[in-house]
Amino acid sequence: MLWCTSCKKVKKNKKLHQKTIAVQHIASLAVPVPLYTDILAYETHENADNGDTFLSFETILSIQELETFYRTSMELYGWQQIKQFKTNQCYVVHYEMPHRLCSLFFQPQANRYQVQVFVGLKD
Repeated sequence: MLWCTSCKKVKKNKKLHQKTIAVQHIASLAVPVPLYTDILAYETHENADNGDTFLSFETILSIQELETFYRTSMELYGWQQIKQFKTNQCYVVHYEMPHRLCSLFFQPQANRYQVQVFVGLKD
């Protein structure tokens, strides 16, 4: 079987473009994403400005680095922390803005952390 190296490059570029769109969209909702990430999943409702958005990624950052990153960055974006919950298996933090809610879930995964971000409108 022959593999076209340019075809591989096109697929790789398409995947990179989809990841870039996901990070840009979540950033447009005022939620920062660390530089060292591997996007696992991204979903948003049709009308993203008025709907819910979900992003999942893995990072090489430690839990301490993630806590510091989100604590400082979310405040800079205008989010207020309302709750947090920490166990050996996960760390959950909830933030709010006047019209939005954001939940962050951190879970250890073999020398990495998996992070799930959910952003939605307040009812």
